[in-house]
Amino acid sequence: MLNNLFFLLIATFILNVNAQEADPFADTTEAPAAAVETEITEESIAKSLNIAWPITDPEKSVEQINKETEELIASKLNEQYPPKTLEDFKAELEKLYPIHKVEDTVSVEYNFRGSTKTIKGQYKKLSTKSLDISGVRIPVIDIKESRLISFDMELRKKYIHRVANKKFYDFNSERDILSEKLFKMYKTSPYKKAGYVSNNGKWEKPSVVVKSTYDSKMKALAKKKAKEEAKKKKEEAKKFKLLSKSEDGEVEKIFGQDPMHVYIGAGILVVLLFGAAVMKK
Repeated sequence: MLNNLFFLLIATFILNVNAQEADPFADTTEAPAAAVETEITEESIAKSLNIAWPITDPEKSVEQINKETEELIASKLNEQYPPKTLEDFKAELEKLYPIHKVEDTVSVEYNFRGSTKTIKGQYKKLSTKSLDISGVRIPVIDIKESRLISFDMELRKKYIHRVANKKFYDFNSERDILSEKLFKMYKTSPYKKAGYVSNNGKWEKPSVVVKSTYDSKMKALAKKKAKEEAKKKKEEAKKFKLLSKSEDGEVEKIFGQDPMHVYIGAGILVVLLFGAAVMKK
């Protein structure tokens, strides 16, 4: 009698365990991994990157486009700002401010009591204080520097050197600004027009970008599947442990089963054994 009850209890426990593992309400549907894999194709990658399919790679090389773009920028730059040297600016200023000799007939503008006056006559003499034109002495303080330099070689030399350097600097600054604008203007359009795709700061053929993106996605997918498989094996290995505990020390599994089911089975066993003992008496 006792043996029969013991086997009955074992059978009840096994059925309880099997019922838990074969839960009719459990979601046994697996993610269609194969379907996901078939969706990742080079064609789908191309469409996601707005690359026409089938792919047609550019005929020109990046080097060719670089050269053509540089030539175009240089042409437009030179059209507005032809290259000039410092000596070019000095030569222009020397023509603009010729040196006068004594007895030359000249015309000089000067400031007189807040207004501008002009005197014409023969150049006689220049001193540190005045300029003598046909006997009329005009204070040098009332004459503009750009006009006074034509009467003094050393003063003219210093003036031309200073002004030429400033003009040369301003010219190159304006030229650089235009060069930067042109560079930004033609930074992408020639390459896109030729059919190239920007990828990590580089211009690459569409086929190369699509292939590298495809390989990267497939590698990531394989890594994900391997991780999931390792996790699955780890979970299966836990089922063979007599006792499994959580990180905080609580019992999670007994013989791979929910502790509550084991406790219920053990309780039933105790009740049955106790009943069998009573009946035996």
